[in-house]
Amino acid sequence: GTPGGGAEAPPGAYAEADRRRLCEEILADGYVQSFVDFFYLTHRPDPNAEPTPMLDGGAGREIEVPPEEMLYVRDNLTQAENARRQGDTSTVYGAYSNLAQHFQKVRGQQTTMFELVVDRAHVTTRVSRDARPIRSSTTHTNPHDDGRIIYFQVKDPKTGVYFYEKCLEISRLTGDKRGEMAANNDLGLIYQGMNDVNSAIKFHERHLELATDGEVPSEENVAAKELIKVYKKVAGTKEGANDHEEAVRYYQKCLEAARLAQEKRSEGMACYRLGRAYIMMEEPLRAISFLEDYEAICKELRDLEGEGQACAAIASAYQMLTNDEKAVEYLDKCLSIASETENLMAQGEANCALGVIHNKRGQYDKAVDCFERNFEIARSTVSGGHGDTSLVDISRVYLGMAKGNAILNQYLHVINHDIKALLVWKTRGTLHAADGSGGGSK
Repeated sequence: GTPGGGAEAPPGAYAEADRRRLCEEILADGYVQSFVDFFYLTHRPDPNAEPTPMLDGGAGREIEVPPEEMLYVRDNLTQAENARRQGDTSTVYGAYSNLAQHFQKVRGQQTTMFELVVDRAHVTTRVSRDARPIRSSTTHTNPHDDGRIIYFQVKDPKTGVYFYEKCLEISRLTGDKRGEMAANNDLGLIYQGMNDVNSAIKFHERHLELATDGEVPSEENVAAKELIKVYKKVAGTKEGANDHEEAVRYYQKCLEAARLAQEKRSEGMACYRLGRAYIMMEEPLRAISFLEDYEAICKELRDLEGEGQACAAIASAYQMLTNDEKAVEYLDKCLSIASETENLMAQGEANCALGVIHNKRGQYDKAVDCFERNFEIARSTVSGGHGDTSLVDISRVYLGMAKGNAILNQYLHVINHDIKALLVWKTRGTLHAADGSGGGSK
């Protein structure tokens, strides 16, 4: 029981009392819009609740809002409404931006800590050891900043979107281009966190458009860097679905964004992906152009692994063009780089590709040498626990076929040029030249 002898209050009773009292105070003070928003925010379904049977006519479990969080929400809502009446749009923007930051979710974390600055002396400061403040990308200041910080665990990006959209609306109405750029960037980021890439692209592209029109290079750079990420993600999805034409379209956008942001590694990645996509589309000439750009960027960045990757892809393109000389040239370069970087997988693949070309050209001894190296590398890789046994089986088949072709070639040579040696082979089971010179196989 309570010290006064009455019944103990049920869990959440004090929070409920604070919620009701704050609703009444907001309305009594004449903040109608703030009351509407506050009532929704403190009575909405919990966005992070575990799945439960629907209650109360289809509504989910109601969110539990700590009293200090209610104060923060109340203060920013009323601050925004009061500032709007006075025409102080900068303060309106700042208050809504604070709320948007508070409700948004930072990507890659299960629970996120958000900064809360209040001017209530009675509010207890609770700081988690892992908490980190989240600050807006805008230049607006917090209207309640008196130096004390409170952290909350929140995760409701959809509500964050609602307030960032309010920021965007205000900036458009007042012609605040800086604020509009910041709001578009924030909306793009929050949609990225929600894995809604199409919406993210829309806002980041608008951010870039505003920055370009306003000739603000720093903002162009910010927008371009985010566009690289979302374009790459869409292109990868299209590539995975074998929609190579759409993949090319988005990798091209990615390349343009990378060049605008002066991100050499991203530019190289886009060139490589475009080259591979064009190979899949059987357009090797277009592929070579992008892959050579990738090779040049890798050399500039001193990225040997990437350079070897470029050489292997260029060789594939030349094979499609039946230009075996150029294919062998690039495969030899790839093999040399792979040996230098001790990349066994790349060495095996290069040897296998060289073996195929030599075999096709009737250079069977060279083909056998390449396939033997490929086979030994495959065995070493699998024994080291880095591959499947099927890799060894496939390598063995290639090697066996190459050896068979070499023996068949030797046999055909004897039939065509040395019938006496064939008679000796039929008698003794050993293939030698009639004069006794040369080696053979049984």
